[in-house]
Amino acid sequence: MFFTQSLLIVLVCWHTTSALALSLPPQFKQKLWGNLHDPKEVDTKFTTRSLQKRAPVTVCPKKFIDTFPACNYNGEEAINAWIYPMARKIKDMSNQNKCDKICGSTDGFRWCYEASTEGKNCDTTADVVTIQGALKKAFAQRKYWVCQKECFRMSHGGTWRGTLSIGRNETWDENFYCGAGIRDLMFKFYGLGKCISGGNDDL
Repeated sequence: MFFTQSLLIVLVCWHTTSALALSLPPQFKQKLWGNLHDPKEVDTKFTTRSLQKRAPVTVCPKKFIDTFPACNYNGEEAINAWIYPMARKIKDMSNQNKCDKICGSTDGFRWCYEASTEGKNCDTTADVVTIQGALKKAFAQRKYWVCQKECFRMSHGGTWRGTLSIGRNETWDENFYCGAGIRDLMFKFYGLGKCISGGNDDL
């Protein structure tokens, strides 16, 4: 009996509070309920951003290696160690909305990365691990052979374009252009399925 009375009191209070809340002006409803959201509401902006971040990055080689050239350099260990820092640099430039070129060298090979755009912005919603996974997949597909200067074109569905060149110190070709102004469709084999799409799942 006591339990039944208590339950009735709770239900009456709950209905009274709900009715009171419905009759209150909006500013008082906010104070009463705080920042609670209708569970049926969907944050479409957040959902869109999340999906964009998870979308794969497309990487297209300027040259397609059919038969891997004979050279005594297999850069798997060095390249795997370099991929995350490179992805971090790419994302840092994106966060600054910066169209620029950076170059460096590590463990016997040289590299350059240039961010450009086919629109107004030089940024991408792709996160670091998505970029990292795409690069890893691209190099793994080529068996990590870096005998000559290679060039890769990156995109992520928007206007951002990234061009990444990498080669050994002794075979680096300054005349081999890899940078802004090279359009996706100019890449040999672009329409023949030689581009890869990679991301988080490729790590």
